[in-house]
Amino acid sequence: LQISEVTSNNNNGLRDADGDSPDWIELYNATNTALQLGNYYLSDRPNQPLRWALPDAELASGTRVTIFASGKDRREIEGEWHTNFRINADGETIVLTDASAGIIDRITLDPLRNNQSIGRSTTSPSGWRRYEPENASPGKPNTDEGEPYVAAPQLTVSPGIYPSAQFLSVRDRKSTRLN
Repeated sequence: LQISEVTSNNNNGLRDADGDSPDWIELYNATNTALQLGNYYLSDRPNQPLRWALPDAELASGTRVTIFASGKDRREIEGEWHTNFRINADGETIVLTDASAGIIDRITLDPLRNNQSIGRSTTSPSGWRRYEPENASPGKPNTDEGEPYVAAPQLTVSPGIYPSAQFLSVRDRKSTRLN
């Protein structure tokens, strides 16, 4: 199970049954077997990984489910699913975890423009792409039409003027040293 696509600034794009256009998270079952989703959780707070439990439903192999990040907290198996949190449009990390709080997948989002999404590439599942609104594809396979996406790096030294030389490291948001 993996996060396949996310938007944090849904502005009259995909609508829910109430007519609202909340942000959304798409999950994809990339395994060869059906998965019981009741053992998985989504959160926008990595330090609270069990924030929203997925419904105890089955997701067939090779299929997707789109979950609205609306704060409405709905888990009816036959209806739309809505998390108990919203995604911050200024950017944040979304985590998918198992029942023991082990991280299965994560994506760190930078701010997105209206109706842009970040999705996993179909030709390189470990790569992410930024999709313009016309290429966002909730509930459908992602395309390779978007531009490659990497979250903004973090610097270990703040910008400024220093009296002596400074050692600078560049890290991604998972604290992996890039240089």
